[in-house]
Amino acid sequence: MASFQVIFTGNEDELYKFVITWKMLTDLKKYEEMKKEMEHLEERVREMREELSRLDDTRKSLQREIAELTASREALRRETTPPTDVKINL
Repeated sequence: MASFQVIFTGNEDELYKFVITWKMLTDLKKYEEMKKEMEHLEERVREMREELSRLDDTRKSLQREIAELTASREALRRETTPPTDVKINL
């Protein structure tokens, strides 16, 4: 923490007002920095939610495509599989 010396020539009430004002300005600056950080984090949360939504849509689309391809594969397998009913004449 930086140390400093204030040369003050006024009365005690003015010094008290100065110290309180300085403290309030310091707190205000911290508050403004925290507010900016919160706004930044809220924006990141919004962006991440949008990205999550896009990824979820992609996942659903891929699941549909997998289901369609699986159904097509099964249909093709049924078409190309020879019948199992084989008659043997003895």
